[in-house]
Amino acid sequence: MSEGVRVGVAGLGLMGAVHIRALRGTGARLVSVADPKQARREGAAFTPGNLDATRGDERLFDPASVTGYADASEMIARETLDLVVVCTPTDTHVALASEALRQGMHVLLEKPVATTAGEVAALAEVERGTGGHVIPAMCMRFWPGWAWLRERARDGELGRLRSLKCVRLGSRPAWSAEFYGDDARTGGAIFDLHVHDVDFVMWCLGTPREVTSIGDRDHVTTMYRFEDRGLQVTAEGGWLGSEGRGFRMRCVAEFEDATAEFELGREQPLMVTRGGATTPAVLPGGTAYELQMERVIACVQAWRRGDTAPEQPTLAEAARVTRVVEAEIRSLETGRAVECG
Repeated sequence: MSEGVRVGVAGLGLMGAVHIRALRGTGARLVSVADPKQARREGAAFTPGNLDATRGDERLFDPASVTGYADASEMIARETLDLVVVCTPTDTHVALASEALRQGMHVLLEKPVATTAGEVAALAEVERGTGGHVIPAMCMRFWPGWAWLRERARDGELGRLRSLKCVRLGSRPAWSAEFYGDDARTGGAIFDLHVHDVDFVMWCLGTPREVTSIGDRDHVTTMYRFEDRGLQVTAEGGWLGSEGRGFRMRCVAEFEDATAEFELGREQPLMVTRGGATTPAVLPGGTAYELQMERVIACVQAWRRGDTAPEQPTLAEAARVTRVVEAEIRSLETGRAVECG
């Protein structure tokens, strides 16, 4: 049972609210929260966003049963927690995750872990020295439909994968304008948004041999080259200049024997065309965030028992993804293909 898993959430903005809602079905207990805004510490929900998972009741929790802190470091220092969910601004991730690890806690860390591979490596060094674990919140691995695509790319059921195209576009977030307007803190959309597709491409296919990118940090299109030179893989991601444009998340995978297309917001999000017929793929219930949190809690339980945990994203994988994004940035700056080695 997971009743004994004590959870604290640092940062009660968009993703903090999403993760608190995802906790509800796991049996784990929300013990404490941290946010500089008093209304959020009292359970008021933060609801702006592009995904259905951001919607829900207006009060996230009963403040009478959850301890609130204005400062995340104070929460980590004072509380006895099994898991800290870090949803604070990107430039605070490594420091807060390190503090939690040193207090004997595990961490679910919102993406990106950091905006340089060196920072990810520094956090991994802390992780190795404490025995705790950091799980980067790479939610596309749990997204119904995207996990299905990865399985088909690996099992050959639809024939060899010939091309993969991912698109992730939307207006720059209107909330937290000061943060999202500062590329030095966010890393730009290439880290805040596009990183999801970089992780998905690598989760499916491994590290590319080289990347070629056009655009800029806030709207990038990248071609990934693998040893199979016939495989076409591209990803476009970014914040658009127009305000109020709805979020678009799309993936098209062409196999030898079928084409699979995912479109966020469609009644049947993943459609498969094969043999002249187009049918919906059968997908699991629940949101990616619920499935992700179930996995995280299962990992915490396993680590507490001293057992092998279920598969989960790791800092080593986050470091490889970060190095590929850094290669994309070098390609943007030089106008040339860059090896990912």
